[in-house]
Amino acid sequence: MKITFHIALLCGLAAVSAIAAEAEAAVSDSELAAPWRKYWAANRARCIADIEANRKSDVSLVMKDAGGRILKDAACDVRQVSSDFVFGCNGLCLGQLGPTNAAYEAKLSEFFNLVTTAFCADTLEPEKGRYRFAADSEEIWRRPPPDRVLNFARAHGMRMKGQTLVYDRWHPKWAKGQTKNEVEAYYRDWIRRVAERYGGSVWCFDVVNKAFDVLLQNPGFPLYRRDEAISFVDWAFSEAGKVFPKECMLGINMGTASIVWDGDGHRYFDLCRRICDKGIRLDAIGFQFNLFNRESATNLLRLEYLHPDTLCRSYNEFAKLGKPLFISEITIPSTLIPGAAGRDLQAEIAEDLYRFWFSMPQISGVTWWNLCDGATWVGEDDVKGALLDEKMGEKPVYKRLRKLITQDWRTCLSARTDSGGRLSFRGFRGTYEADFGRGIVVRFDVR
Repeated sequence: MKITFHIALLCGLAAVSAIAAEAEAAVSDSELAAPWRKYWAANRARCIADIEANRKSDVSLVMKDAGGRILKDAACDVRQVSSDFVFGCNGLCLGQLGPTNAAYEAKLSEFFNLVTTAFCADTLEPEKGRYRFAADSEEIWRRPPPDRVLNFARAHGMRMKGQTLVYDRWHPKWAKGQTKNEVEAYYRDWIRRVAERYGGSVWCFDVVNKAFDVLLQNPGFPLYRRDEAISFVDWAFSEAGKVFPKECMLGINMGTASIVWDGDGHRYFDLCRRICDKGIRLDAIGFQFNLFNRESATNLLRLEYLHPDTLCRSYNEFAKLGKPLFISEITIPSTLIPGAAGRDLQAEIAEDLYRFWFSMPQISGVTWWNLCDGATWVGEDDVKGALLDEKMGEKPVYKRLRKLITQDWRTCLSARTDSGGRLSFRGFRGTYEADFGRGIVVRFDVR
């Protein structure tokens, strides 16, 4: 009897502890996110109004069939089939996940229109003169051969982005010890080879990534000169501009801290302005938004780090350079609160930020970084910041982004042309199809 009572008492205490833990998590959730929620409660309506003003256009087009006959007083179903805005994710695990490859590819292509992959010199040329471009090249974790990613992008109507052509951390091991002139000759040849093979098919390349980090992590990098800390950036863009066609954008990508309009923010802006003032080709400017630790994410919610108003001012300043701006890498933890509450909070933060970025005309696209937990780079998985779990199950953040991108920010309607065949409506910018039945489908763009 004693034993039974003792066990029952323990079970009761365990149940009470579980309830207390849930209550503590709920309180923590409420307290942690209170400043964030208060801010967006006051500003969400403005973002929604800005989306209506900045992301839609009035349409007034005369509809004609394939034979040129005007479709007068005709009913049709209008459906947006693609968006001008870039919604991306990296595809660094393509073909590398064994039995879950099919699920990974299905989720990656469900609503994203851009796939980003790595163009690391060290893994694409692991030995001098031996390149891993072909789809069936040897496997290196999270470094799929570019042809494989390009084939995937083409099969699913997606754009492809390559990241990054010149980066000190991805300098080939076999090239260590080279002189500055030898390294310049190497990267000149490397950039030319990539441009010749992919310049006409890849939508964008980041030429340089996190250039300021070389000061701390690799001060011996041959292209780095101590008298001009980041002069190699100008050189790299100058070389890329000589060989890449205009159709392929050349972008720059910097870390999360560079968003803030102080310290690194000023340095980043000054760097981009310097390149532009020299007449060197720079087509796009990227900002990372990776929150790879609890502290940064907690400070975000407290409005003590990456405050939306500060971000807005920074984007406005960079927009003065006349280049499209992209949020190039996004990671938001799902572990700030234990269990399901943490995953819900991740989704809430992501939805607020995506709505914020989509509302701003300066921003041309956003790219979530890791698609699934358990298949990330070293250290990135600590915060479980992907959209899917380890078994490819949809986390709340995936579901919310899918709804925003495929429903809230897509235009579909039933309409009728007037007596002159004119179709008029207001819709999100992108490519549309108007189906008039009897096999008559008119495709058009809204800009």
